[in-house]
Amino acid sequence: MQTVSKRQFIIYGVFLVALLGVCSALWYSTSMTIKNEDDRKVTEALDVAFDFYNAWLDEAKANGGKMKADSILLSSTALENGVRDSLLAKLNTGNDGVDPALCQSVVPDDVKMKYVSEMPTEVEVMVISKYATGTPTGFALVNMKMADKTWVITNIACSKGDVLEEREFSFSNKGQLLKNVPPPFDNTQWHLIFSEDGTPGHVAPLRFSASSTCRANNAEAVCDINALKEAAYAKIDGAMTETGVEVTKMEWSENPL
Repeated sequence: MQTVSKRQFIIYGVFLVALLGVCSALWYSTSMTIKNEDDRKVTEALDVAFDFYNAWLDEAKANGGKMKADSILLSSTALENGVRDSLLAKLNTGNDGVDPALCQSVVPDDVKMKYVSEMPTEVEVMVISKYATGTPTGFALVNMKMADKTWVITNIACSKGDVLEEREFSFSNKGQLLKNVPPPFDNTQWHLIFSEDGTPGHVAPLRFSASSTCRANNAEAVCDINALKEAAYAKIDGAMTETGVEVTKMEWSENPL
């Protein structure tokens, strides 16, 4: 299986929101203690998904491209009961010839995965099928949660949207800027802390280029990252990639936008 980078671009939101509040409150402070949190849980979430999909793909290939309803994988502890029942029902009915876990009508040669969103106890993973020739007809979105210190798959949904290798989807969000972040983030780079669907604490590393434009104090110019301020407010438009947001345009201010 092809493994993609596990750089975490949406992770530990609750902790970083708290950190953002500390940054704002201690704006003029000369020092601040940052508590580092364990990143083991997020890594294990992707590992659980990889292990399940590796086994599923291998079994599908061994069975001529079709999973069987009596597969031992349906008893996997990686599956929540509701997901197990859903997969079994779809396998029994044929699901119009579409594999209910891979979301493909033709078994792929391989799969790759990437995080769509990450929280300390919940993640969403995109499972992308890979073919030596041809393109996938969609992808699987896998929701997972932490239960009794173990990651389990709580939902598998098929999407027929196109999958772009480099730029998965557009990004437009408001939030606050942080650079002083703990590992596993890179504290040499800026990050946007933002809310999504009413849930605060999402984090996206920001990637600036010579074509990135910034607007501040009623002036617009090529972004100067050295001028940015910790905990400043920002609105960012760009493209989300596997390593973060490639910034196209940013408006920022030390006051709420």
